[in-house]
Amino acid sequence: MDGTKKAIEKTKDWDVLFSILLFLSSIALIVYSVGISLEAMQKTDAVFYTAPGFSTFIIGVVLSVLSVLQGTIAWKKGGTLRWLALSNLKSIFLSRTFLDTFLVFLYLCLYMWVFWETIPFTRIRVPFWLSTFLFLFGMMKTFRATTTKRILIISMVTTAVVQISFGYLMGIPLP
Repeated sequence: MDGTKKAIEKTKDWDVLFSILLFLSSIALIVYSVGISLEAMQKTDAVFYTAPGFSTFIIGVVLSVLSVLQGTIAWKKGGTLRWLALSNLKSIFLSRTFLDTFLVFLYLCLYMWVFWETIPFTRIRVPFWLSTFLFLFGMMKTFRATTTKRILIISMVTTAVVQISFGYLMGIPLP
């Protein structure tokens, strides 16, 4: 029961932070949508509710209300931002879980940005099959999924299946 109580407390703390981040993001979305709508209204005979940013504006308003509601509920249940103290952040950033999460996002960033069509600031084109193979191989090797031989086989077969299924059979252009 003690472990469950700590998990609930962590959830409330994360809910407070998430609600703040969601609120700030929804405000940015509202500002963006109003900008789109005002620009459309100046160039056409559109009114605010027919302008292209209106649906985005509604989504931003709903998200901001829900974020305030979530933050209020989490705060009333004992959620705080005390866990963001420097000593706590140091232990979080040095934990194995954080390192694993960071590596996943690093690999995703490399896969989606660096190896996506051409390497940035160069004209070097990386084929989809090569970048996919490197991504799969790197992820499985880093997290020691299995032996190197099996990782090679799994990466090659998965890449081939994706390339053949989507690129050739379905005719979907791959990056």
